Amino acid sequence: MLKNNVGKLVIVGDSTVGKTALLQTFLSSGLEFSEKYNLTMGVVASIKEIYFANHNDPVILLFYDCTGLDLYHGTLSKYWKTPDMLLAVYDVSSASSLNHLNEWIELIKTTKWTKNEVQYPISCAIFANKTDLIERRIITTEKGKEIAGKYQMQYFEGSAKTNDGINEIFHWFSEKWHDYSIKVELNY
Repeated sequence: MLKNNVGKLVIVGDSTVGKTALLQTFLSSGLEFSEKYNLTMGVVASIKEIYFANHNDPVILLFYDCTGLDLYHGTLSKYWKTPDMLLAVYDVSSASSLNHLNEWIELIKTTKWTKNEVQYPISCAIFANKTDLIERRIITTEKGKEIAGKYQMQYFEGSAKTNDGINEIFHWFSEKWHDYSIKVELNY
């Protein structure tokens, strides 16, 4: 059993980009999506144990779904000061959510930290949400990939509503954390 198998994943982005819906869809294995919008106040923590067919040890991801409201930035900083992984989310039908994504990433980049000579967060990705809104889409895949490249982050896109791309993003994080956990254990 891996000793270091619990990874902290912080999810950031503007309000209404679908951070909570994205996480709920993943946690329910794609069985749960609500059209009703509930504003996240502060931070909502969730946990999921993830098993792999090709690994003996599961990983446990501890998710911190952070509100997109500016008034909470001061209190939220304690959650993103030491994340193991970072997921930044924007809405493909909202130019302002992509513009603000730059601000979110810059804010978190200033809090990078080092432990045992390893730079954290270990893995960072951008998720372009709401791709099911084909007629309302204004941000192209190419533009999203350009932003991800600028910050040296992985790029994913999909829809919390249709469960498209959801497993890919969270399994990518799970694999990255599993690989990191093995490296840490081998160095002990």
